[in-house]
Amino acid sequence: MWVIQNQALLMLPDDVPVPPESVKVTVPHDFLQNPAGYKIDGSKIVKLSAGELKAAKRVEDLKLTAEEIAKIKKAIKEGRI
Repeated sequence: MWVIQNQALLMLPDDVPVPPESVKVTVPHDFLQNPAGYKIDGSKIVKLSAGELKAAKRVEDLKLTAEEIAKIKKAIKEGRI
């Protein structure tokens, strides 16, 4: 069973009662394959719009790897940046 509580999606065993202030929801058929393509909106799971997906991808592309961070720190330490 899936529930939304305080804007968080939780998976609970089917035989437990729904927690207070929670809403039982059904996840979309492709949610488990692509959870990043959805967001919680109130008490619903909503597919991200094309613009939201593009913005999320852009943010993902901006993340530095540990190797890149180490190179930057080394360049700062050596005074090249």
